[in-house]
Amino acid sequence: MRAGIAALALLSSTAWGAGPVLVPLPLLEADQSEVQIAAAARFGQSFTPTASSIGTIWLRARNMNLGFPLDQDKWLTLNLHAGDSLGGPVLASSTIDVEAVIGRALGSAGLIEFSFGAVPVLSGQTYSFEVKAASERFGVNWQHNDWYAGGHAIALGGPVELSDLYFSIAAPVPEPSAGQFLLLGLGLLAGLQRWRASAGPTQ
Repeated sequence: MRAGIAALALLSSTAWGAGPVLVPLPLLEADQSEVQIAAAARFGQSFTPTASSIGTIWLRARNMNLGFPLDQDKWLTLNLHAGDSLGGPVLASSTIDVEAVIGRALGSAGLIEFSFGAVPVLSGQTYSFEVKAASERFGVNWQHNDWYAGGHAIALGGPVELSDLYFSIAAPVPEPSAGQFLLLGLGLLAGLQRWRASAGPTQ
Protein backbone atom coordinates (compact mmCIF):
# COMPACT_ATOMS: atom_id res chain seq x y z
CA MET A 1 0.00 0.00 0.00
CA ARG A 2 2.95 2.30 0.63
CA ALA A 3 3.90 2.14 -3.05
CA GLY A 4 0.44 3.29 -4.02
CA ILE A 5 0.52 6.15 -1.55
CA ALA A 6 3.96 7.19 -2.80
CA ALA A 7 2.76 7.17 -6.39
CA LEU A 8 -0.29 9.22 -5.48
CA ALA A 9 1.85 11.73 -3.61
CA LEU A 10 4.22 12.07 -6.57
CA LEU A 11 1.38 12.60 -9.01
CA SER A 12 -0.31 15.12 -6.74
CA SER A 13 2.85 17.15 -6.29
CA THR A 14 3.54 17.35 -10.02
CA ALA A 15 0.06 17.62 -11.49
CA TRP A 16 -2.48 18.93 -9.04
CA GLY A 17 -0.35 20.96 -6.65
CA ALA A 18 -0.42 24.76 -6.67
CA GLY A 19 1.49 26.30 -9.54
CA PRO A 20 4.52 28.50 -8.90
CA VAL A 21 3.46 31.89 -7.63
CA LEU A 22 4.73 34.81 -9.70
CA VAL A 23 3.37 37.50 -7.38
CA PRO A 24 2.40 36.51 -3.81
CA LEU A 25 -0.75 37.86 -2.21
CA PRO A 26 0.21 40.68 0.17
CA LEU A 27 -0.95 41.18 3.73
CA LEU A 28 -3.86 43.59 4.13
CA GLU A 29 -2.32 46.67 5.68
CA ALA A 30 -3.99 49.40 7.73
CA ASP A 31 -3.62 51.88 4.89
CA GLN A 32 -5.45 49.75 2.33
CA SER A 33 -8.75 50.95 0.88
CA GLU A 34 -11.23 50.08 -1.86
CA VAL A 35 -11.75 51.85 -5.17
CA GLN A 36 -15.03 51.58 -7.05
CA ILE A 37 -13.91 50.19 -10.38
CA ALA A 38 -16.07 52.00 -12.90
CA ALA A 39 -15.43 55.32 -11.15
CA ALA A 40 -11.69 55.08 -11.88
CA ALA A 41 -11.45 54.96 -15.67
CA ARG A 42 -8.68 52.70 -17.07
CA PHE A 43 -8.07 51.09 -13.71
CA GLY A 44 -5.50 48.33 -13.19
CA GLN A 45 -1.94 47.34 -12.29
CA SER A 46 1.40 46.86 -14.01
CA PHE A 47 3.67 43.97 -13.02
CA THR A 48 6.82 42.10 -14.05
CA PRO A 49 6.47 38.30 -14.39
CA THR A 50 9.28 35.96 -13.37
CA ALA A 51 8.03 32.92 -15.31
CA SER A 52 7.14 32.12 -18.91
CA SER A 53 3.35 31.95 -18.57
CA ILE A 54 0.43 33.29 -16.53
CA GLY A 55 -2.52 31.14 -15.53
CA THR A 56 -4.47 33.05 -12.88
CA ILE A 57 -4.80 36.55 -11.44
CA TRP A 58 -6.58 37.12 -8.11
CA LEU A 59 -8.14 40.37 -6.88
CA ARG A 60 -10.04 41.09 -3.68
CA ALA A 61 -13.43 42.60 -4.53
CA ARG A 62 -16.12 44.14 -2.33
CA ASN A 63 -19.79 44.85 -3.00
CA MET A 64 -19.95 48.62 -2.38
CA ASN A 65 -23.29 49.60 -3.89
CA LEU A 66 -26.67 47.88 -4.36
CA GLY A 67 -28.20 50.69 -6.42
CA PHE A 68 -27.75 48.97 -9.80
CA PRO A 69 -29.73 46.21 -11.58
CA LEU A 70 -28.31 42.94 -10.27
CA ASP A 71 -28.61 41.16 -13.61
CA GLN A 72 -26.47 43.75 -15.40
CA ASP A 73 -23.70 44.75 -13.04
CA LYS A 74 -22.58 41.51 -11.38
CA TRP A 75 -19.72 40.92 -13.82
CA LEU A 76 -16.08 41.96 -13.62
CA THR A 77 -13.74 41.63 -16.58
CA LEU A 78 -9.96 41.49 -16.35
CA ASN A 79 -7.95 42.16 -19.52
CA LEU A 80 -4.27 41.20 -19.61
CA HIS A 81 -2.18 43.65 -21.68
CA ALA A 82 1.34 43.69 -23.02
CA GLY A 83 3.25 46.73 -21.74
CA ASP A 84 2.94 48.76 -18.55
CA SER A 85 0.22 51.31 -19.35
CA LEU A 86 -2.91 49.37 -20.48
CA GLY A 87 -2.23 50.64 -23.99
CA GLY A 88 -0.69 47.46 -25.35
CA PRO A 89 -2.54 44.65 -27.11
CA VAL A 90 -4.90 42.47 -25.06
CA LEU A 91 -3.30 39.04 -24.57
CA ALA A 92 -6.18 37.41 -22.70
CA SER A 93 -9.48 38.26 -21.01
CA SER A 94 -11.56 36.69 -18.25
CA THR A 95 -15.05 37.66 -17.05
CA ILE A 96 -16.38 36.51 -13.67
CA ASP A 97 -19.82 36.62 -12.02
CA VAL A 98 -18.65 38.29 -8.81
CA GLU A 99 -22.04 38.01 -7.14
CA ALA A 100 -21.81 34.22 -7.43
CA VAL A 101 -18.50 34.31 -5.56
CA ILE A 102 -19.11 36.81 -2.74
CA GLY A 103 -22.91 36.98 -2.58
CA ARG A 104 -25.36 39.89 -2.77
CA ALA A 105 -24.94 41.45 0.67
CA LEU A 106 -23.68 45.01 0.80
CA GLY A 107 -20.11 44.95 2.10
CA SER A 108 -19.47 41.31 1.22
CA ALA A 109 -15.93 40.70 -0.03
CA GLY A 110 -13.68 37.91 -1.23
CA LEU A 111 -10.97 36.84 -3.63
CA ILE A 112 -11.98 36.72 -7.29
CA GLU A 113 -10.07 34.30 -9.51
CA PHE A 114 -9.57 35.28 -13.15
CA SER A 115 -8.25 32.24 -15.04
CA PHE A 116 -6.66 32.31 -18.49
CA GLY A 117 -5.38 28.76 -18.96
CA ALA A 118 -1.79 29.53 -19.91
CA VAL A 119 -0.77 32.86 -21.45
CA PRO A 120 2.86 32.99 -22.67
CA VAL A 121 4.84 35.96 -21.35
CA LEU A 122 8.48 37.02 -21.34
CA SER A 123 10.12 36.91 -17.94
CA GLY A 124 11.45 40.32 -16.87
CA GLN A 125 9.27 42.35 -19.23
CA THR A 126 6.44 44.55 -17.95
CA TYR A 127 2.78 43.68 -18.43
CA SER A 128 -0.44 45.13 -17.04
CA PHE A 129 -4.02 44.17 -16.38
CA GLU A 130 -7.16 46.30 -16.51
CA VAL A 131 -10.28 45.72 -14.40
CA LYS A 132 -13.56 46.73 -16.04
CA ALA A 133 -17.13 46.90 -14.74
CA ALA A 134 -20.49 48.06 -16.05
CA SER A 135 -21.23 50.10 -12.93
CA GLU A 136 -19.75 51.31 -9.66
CA ARG A 137 -21.19 48.40 -7.71
CA PHE A 138 -17.89 46.63 -7.01
CA GLY A 139 -14.59 47.90 -5.74
CA VAL A 140 -11.19 46.27 -5.36
CA ASN A 141 -8.59 46.70 -2.65
CA TRP A 142 -5.41 48.65 -3.13
CA GLN A 143 -2.61 49.64 -0.81
CA HIS A 144 -0.68 52.88 -0.49
CA ASN A 145 2.64 51.44 0.56
CA ASP A 146 4.32 50.30 -2.69
CA TRP A 147 4.53 46.69 -1.48
CA TYR A 148 5.18 45.41 -5.03
CA ALA A 149 8.42 46.69 -6.56
CA GLY A 150 7.78 45.32 -10.07
CA GLY A 151 4.94 47.65 -11.02
CA HIS A 152 2.33 50.11 -9.78
CA ALA A 153 -1.40 50.80 -9.69
CA ILE A 154 -2.96 52.51 -12.70
CA ALA A 155 -5.94 54.85 -12.32
CA LEU A 156 -7.51 57.39 -14.67
CA GLY A 157 -5.17 56.11 -17.37
CA GLY A 158 -1.89 56.85 -15.60
CA PRO A 159 0.43 55.39 -12.96
CA VAL A 160 -0.25 55.89 -9.26
CA GLU A 161 3.19 55.91 -7.69
CA LEU A 162 3.74 54.25 -4.30
CA SER A 163 0.45 52.35 -4.62
CA ASP A 164 -0.46 48.82 -5.72
CA LEU A 165 -3.60 46.77 -6.06
CA TYR A 166 -4.13 43.86 -3.69
CA PHE A 167 -3.42 41.16 -6.27
CA SER A 168 -1.72 37.86 -6.85
CA ILE A 169 -0.54 36.08 -10.00
CA ALA A 170 0.20 32.37 -10.46
CA ALA A 171 1.58 30.28 -13.30
CA PRO A 172 -0.61 27.53 -14.78
CA VAL A 173 -0.88 24.22 -12.94
CA PRO A 174 0.40 21.47 -15.27
CA GLU A 175 -2.14 18.88 -16.40
CA PRO A 176 -1.49 15.22 -15.47
CA SER A 177 0.11 13.32 -18.32
CA ALA A 178 -0.70 9.79 -19.48
CA GLY A 179 2.58 8.62 -17.94
CA GLN A 180 1.61 10.05 -14.57
CA PHE A 181 -1.74 8.26 -14.66
CA LEU A 182 0.07 5.03 -15.53
CA LEU A 183 2.45 5.56 -12.61
CA LEU A 184 -0.50 6.10 -10.29
CA GLY A 185 -2.26 2.95 -11.50
CA LEU A 186 0.83 0.77 -11.19
CA GLY A 187 1.57 2.11 -7.73
CA LEU A 188 -1.95 1.45 -6.51
CA LEU A 189 -1.92 -2.04 -8.03
CA ALA A 190 1.39 -2.89 -6.34
CA GLY A 191 0.07 -1.59 -3.03
CA LEU A 192 -3.11 -3.67 -3.35
CA GLN A 193 -1.15 -6.85 -4.12
CA ARG A 194 1.12 -6.26 -1.14
CA TRP A 195 -1.88 -5.69 1.11
CA ARG A 196 -3.53 -8.94 -0.09
CA ALA A 197 -0.32 -10.87 0.52
CA SER A 198 0.04 -9.50 4.04
CA ALA A 199 -3.62 -10.15 4.87
CA GLY A 200 -3.26 -13.87 4.12
CA PRO A 201 -5.93 -16.28 2.81
CA THR A 202 -9.52 -15.71 3.85
CA GLN A 203 -11.51 -18.46 5.60
